Amino acid sequence: MLGDAIRATRQLALINYQNWQRTYAMAQVALTKRYSGSALGVAWAVIRPAIYIGAYWFAVSVGMRGGASAAVGAPYLLWLVPGNLAWFFMSDCLREAGESIRKNSQFVTKMTYPIATLPVSEVLSHFLVHLVMMCLNIILVLVSGYGLTLAAIQLPYFMLCALVLSVVVSTLFSALTAISADIGHLIKSALQLLFWVTPVLWTASHMSSPFRYIIMSNPLAYVIQGYRDSLVLNNWVTSYLPYTAYFWGLMGLLTLVSSLVFTKLAPEFADVL
Repeated sequence: MLGDAIRATRQLALINYQNWQRTYAMAQVALTKRYSGSALGVAWAVIRPAIYIGAYWFAVSVGMRGGASAAVGAPYLLWLVPGNLAWFFMSDCLREAGESIRKNSQFVTKMTYPIATLPVSEVLSHFLVHLVMMCLNIILVLVSGYGLTLAAIQLPYFMLCALVLSVVVSTLFSALTAISADIGHLIKSALQLLFWVTPVLWTASHMSSPFRYIIMSNPLAYVIQGYRDSLVLNNWVTSYLPYTAYFWGLMGLLTLVSSLVFTKLAPEFADVL
């Protein structure tokens, strides 16, 4: 089983490497299609998270009457933005890239196409937007007067973590959703629940140990914490190396599982789509 998983991982990695130009072109097409037909176009990539973040900030700040900043150890809005941007990127990838094969069924049923690149191209299209959003986040931190420290150089590393997590899990979800549309509906419902149990709007630092470990075992929590540590809290990744080892160990395991499931189910895609 392990040997099959390793071979499947190599196979998918090779397919994506050999077709990287096609993957990037598909990412551009997906990005164009996502915002076509709207008057504001790609501006919605900024407007949508801004509306949500503004609503969250108002509800929590007013509800706690200024206590939110004291609870998180930084101005709450500056703390809220990077965590939410990380969440929006990863959740959008898991939801939309998870359906990439089903919504591009013509590539499976009517032509010869490297279908392993479909979830990757969808993730990449979201990552291009995410790059712009993080640049705006950095500008926000600078103009706020809070400023950046040397810890900000960690941000590219945590963005890589978010990208790897999104590609690995989206590949798994895309294969499962291609077999059954019910899986797609289940993923969307699970993401809504996951939002509230992931420290996106709140911090897990004050929780008692058993509950805190359960919450932080979610790999999305590692990425969200890293974004905030880099831009606002100024904590170094070296201060939680065991947590980092756990994250990459989990990513290695998920990569093997995702690759094996995808290659096992791929021959069935044309029949069920």
